[in-house]
Amino acid sequence: MLQNGLGHVANETQAFTWLQQAAEQNHGLAQHSLGCCYLTGHGTVNDDEAAVYWFQRAAEHELAGAQLALAELYEQGRGVPVDLAKANWLYRQAGI
Repeated sequence: MLQNGLGHVANETQAFTWLQQAAEQNHGLAQHSLGCCYLTGHGTVNDDEAAVYWFQRAAEHELAGAQLALAELYEQGRGVPVDLAKANWLYRQAGI
């Protein structure tokens, strides 16, 4: 709600803080959202390595969106060295 401004003015920085707290408590969807924030720079600075970290944590919850995002990062070499075998494995895990 804070991130998108549903019901009030959007505040990406505050949304990031709440997502970070939930992600650190092992909430898979928050981990995925935090990875997206780091990848796009919403509410924080762009940090591909941090995005990889949080997408990996979310992928442990078998979240297809996190697996897909992580596969794309491995394919593109963003935040990690290019690893097409790992990318292909993650694509399969995500059902692609």
